[in-house]
Amino acid sequence: MQLYFTAGGRIYALDAQTGQEKWYQPLLNLVSAPAVDGRRNRIYAGTSDKRLLAVGTGGRLIWDLDLDGAVDRPPLVGPDGYLYAVTDKGSLYKILDAGNSWRRSSRCS
Repeated sequence: MQLYFTAGGRIYALDAQTGQEKWYQPLLNLVSAPAVDGRRNRIYAGTSDKRLLAVGTGGRLIWDLDLDGAVDRPPLVGPDGYLYAVTDKGSLYKILDAGNSWRRSSRCS
């Protein structure tokens, strides 16, 4: 099992038993804490330059999505399988992670 956190523009993975660093991935303008979806093996985080990022649990960037504002709060993984993200412009996005890409389901302002 791994623990994930963000700091200094990077996502880190630590071994939950030993606390040893497993990997880190530098990501430009990263500002939010991560959200983890264990079903899809994804880590999601937001940036100050209006992007939502999906990173695999091995540290590889899978996709990024441009939104209308910065995503400085951690996204939420819903029980319905959708990802929910709020921007600093007050918009709420409902997004479906479609594997190697995303599908924007809706945007509510």
